Amino acid sequence: MKLRVRFLINLSTVAVLLVLVFGFLVKDMIDDRISKELDESLHNYFSQSHAIVQNTMNTMANHLNLIASDNLIVDFFAVPDEHHNPIFQSDLSRELQRYIAYNPSYLSVAVLMLDGQEIVLRNRNDYLAKGMDSYAQTLVDKFDQEPLTQFHLFVSKQHNMNVLSAYYPVFTGTPKDLILAGMVRITVEMESIFNELRSPRYEAFFITGHQTIFDPLSSNAELLQAVTSLDQMVEHPFKIATGLMSSGIELVVMTSRAEWMAEGWEVSIRSTSLVVLATAALMLLFFVLLSRQILAPIENFSRVLLKADPIADVPDFLPKRDDEIGLLQTRFQELMRRLNRSSRVLEQQAYTDSLTGLPNRAALYKLLEYHLSRPHEASFAVMFLDLDGFKKINDFYGHKFGDMFLRRVTERLRGLIAPDQQFNIRDLSLTENYLFRLGGDEFTVVLSDPQQVAIVADAIIKSFQNGFNVNDQLVYAGTSVGIAICPEHAIETSRLLQQADLAMYSAKRQGKMRYQLFNGELEEIESRRLYVEYRVRQAIDQGLFHAQFQAKVDTDTREIIGFEALARLSDEEGMAIPPNDFISIAQEQGVLDLVTFSVLEQSCQLLQQLGQPHMVAAINICPQQLNDIRFLSAMRYILWRYQVLPYQIELELTEDQIIENSGEIARNLNLVREFGFRTALDDFGVGYSSMGHLKRFRFDTLKLDRIFVSEEDFNSDTARAIINAIRMIASILDMEIVAEGVENRMQLDFLRRAGIPSAQGYYISPPLDQQPFVEFFQAGRD
Repeated sequence: MKLRVRFLINLSTVAVLLVLVFGFLVKDMIDDRISKELDESLHNYFSQSHAIVQNTMNTMANHLNLIASDNLIVDFFAVPDEHHNPIFQSDLSRELQRYIAYNPSYLSVAVLMLDGQEIVLRNRNDYLAKGMDSYAQTLVDKFDQEPLTQFHLFVSKQHNMNVLSAYYPVFTGTPKDLILAGMVRITVEMESIFNELRSPRYEAFFITGHQTIFDPLSSNAELLQAVTSLDQMVEHPFKIATGLMSSGIELVVMTSRAEWMAEGWEVSIRSTSLVVLATAALMLLFFVLLSRQILAPIENFSRVLLKADPIADVPDFLPKRDDEIGLLQTRFQELMRRLNRSSRVLEQQAYTDSLTGLPNRAALYKLLEYHLSRPHEASFAVMFLDLDGFKKINDFYGHKFGDMFLRRVTERLRGLIAPDQQFNIRDLSLTENYLFRLGGDEFTVVLSDPQQVAIVADAIIKSFQNGFNVNDQLVYAGTSVGIAICPEHAIETSRLLQQADLAMYSAKRQGKMRYQLFNGELEEIESRRLYVEYRVRQAIDQGLFHAQFQAKVDTDTREIIGFEALARLSDEEGMAIPPNDFISIAQEQGVLDLVTFSVLEQSCQLLQQLGQPHMVAAINICPQQLNDIRFLSAMRYILWRYQVLPYQIELELTEDQIIENSGEIARNLNLVREFGFRTALDDFGVGYSSMGHLKRFRFDTLKLDRIFVSEEDFNSDTARAIINAIRMIASILDMEIVAEGVENRMQLDFLRRAGIPSAQGYYISPPLDQQPFVEFFQAGRD
């Protein structure tokens, strides 16, 4: 979208927002002002109406009081009924006529007697009320319960008209002993009150009890007919004011909000229209000036910028100007030149290893992707190098020393592979060999001639046979090399590097200081390894590890005296995975403790089921597990759960596992024995310096390796002499001996004659699941 269009859209958006904001503000201000005027006007009208109604009531009250206290009235009620002669009544009528004459709004003035008789003067002939009305009778009935000394009002509907009746009691007797003699009543038609209250904008009505008295000429008469309480007014668009009059009569005035708000809306519309016109004119003027003075030069400048390249050389392609735009163009050209120089430096840094100065992993990927995207390019080889022993150097001498060592390695490799290497990220031709550092102790070589890989790999490995002089100190390390060739092995960057990596790890597993060319078998091995890793994790989560038990017997009595618990794991098809495969992976992943706990728990279950307190279960562990006191505590907890004693558990370690860190292992073995566990040295006789192990370490049991009985000359004089010597040493050191690998009767008889007390092997029993082992044990006892 062009800048001019954007400015127009933005200006229009701002104008619309301004108009909307102004409209809302003006609307709120006008609504607030009208609301205040409405409240004030309604209050004034209510005050006037209240005064009018109250004045009418006060006038009626004063007149009733005057009538009730008039001597003629008092005398009239004081004499018995038989003395109420026509002359007396005539004088009384004239007195009442005076009030009618001076108050045209009065419908009637009446004197009510308790017997229902009345003297009444009417202002209108259509008002025919006679006798004691129901409300007056109610007041008389209440006199016995409470004094009737107040002025009372009552609104009722009589002869199709609403009337307001005022009552005042007349008493005879002494002040201490008042006797109700009758009542005086003045009646006013409500329409006369509404005539005084009526206004074009306001409505007034009365609520008494559940009755609404409204102006019959009101425009809202139908609405007011349905109103029985003020709560109903909430549902209608009216503003109301209320006030309580005498005798529970409530005055209500109201006005329509809509009429007032309609006036405010008209004012808002007019104000907003003026603002819209003014804003549109200002925005149009601003846009025209902006387009001519700024947008047009910037558009010209932007067309030039599209052709600029921050990497290429920057020519003077902009026209000269003397204004601010010209200054901007000049500054831009200077910036482009600086950016060009900085880009080249940053690019070089992005593809260079800061420690060694070699091209880094990003440069390697750049080179490989460039050539692999061109199928017609010649073949080449990728060699992965990983230093053997660098971690020990780094840990022992420190990281700074390790960095210097890596620089020495780089110098030696560069001299062998690419003495004059000048890697240019803009020139990715493979006319020479390249050396890369991927990170840590990993290097990669890209050979332009794959036929030279064996020669180059041999030269690299031989160069590591000599030490590296770092700070006048000779340091030795090795290397393992993996090789993959393009396009023979792969034509994708990631796959080619992966195959070289697999070949390198294969070289490490074969003994290090060697090279390995990639082949399909390596991929199968790695795939199998990845599956075993997945299966180990799955087995931990789902409890798929199980134990099998191989019996140990007394060579004289053939009685089962113990067993060795062996961890087992099957693949998803039920085929057994070799223990050497999954145990090493479990140790690498840090879950070997969980495997050991599973085997221990199943062994405890078997010991508990057999119920033989002297039977010993042997479990294989690695020395690293003994470094964690929590491991031993967890084992003790498992024994406690199954009520198994520690001496019934024998922990086996092989000779090759205890060669390193012998001092720490010796301390750990003593700690294990203090916990009450037995210890055993497994595969005795095949490791390095087996006798030396007996001197440094204290074990409860020696397990003779199978070579002592599986070889053809196991029954020779030499073999017997060696076994007798081992037996004597074990006896002196108070250690038991168990022979492994017994596969036939002759071997078992040989061991018995040689004085070896216990043995295990397939001839005695293969490893069995728990229930078959129990059955085998029971059969042996029977």
